Amino acid sequence: MLSAFRELVLTKGYEAVAIGDVAQRAGVGRTTLYLHFANKQSLLKASLEALCATLAECASPERLTPWLEHFQQQRQINGAFFADPIKKIWVRHLAGKVEARLRKTILPRSLTALTIAEMQIGLITNWLSGAGGVTPARVAEALVTQTRALINS
Repeated sequence: MLSAFRELVLTKGYEAVAIGDVAQRAGVGRTTLYLHFANKQSLLKASLEALCATLAECASPERLTPWLEHFQQQRQINGAFFADPIKKIWVRHLAGKVEARLRKTILPRSLTALTIAEMQIGLITNWLSGAGGVTPARVAEALVTQTRALINS
C-alpha cells in the first residue's frame, strides 16, 4: 500500500491522490486500507517513517548518505516530497521523533524539535536545489554535526 501511495504521489501529486486511488493501485479494498491507515496523511507519515527515524537519530553520516544519494539521483522525481504540503507534514512528523530524543532545552522541547526538523529538511531541500555543489557524504556529515549540536545544547 505504501509503494502504491508513493507512486501515485510522484505521478499525480499529493493533493490529487485519493484513498480510493491508493486502494485500487495496491489491489486492496478501501476497507482494508482503512484498517491500516486512517487517512492520506497517515499513509504519508508511514511512508516517511524510516527516513524520519534515521534523521531523528542522526547516528552517523554513513546511515544518512545512502538516503541523500537516492534523493540526489531522483531529485526530479522526488521533488513533491520537498514541497508543501508534504514538506510541512514531513517536518511536523520528524519534529515529533526529534522531540523524543531531546534532553534539557532552553526553549520548549516542541519548539526546539521543530527547529531541528526544519533545519534538517531545509538543508536537504536547499542542497537538492543546487545550492553549494556539495557531496551527499558532506551533507550527511553536516546534518549529523548540526543535529547533535542542537540536541545536546
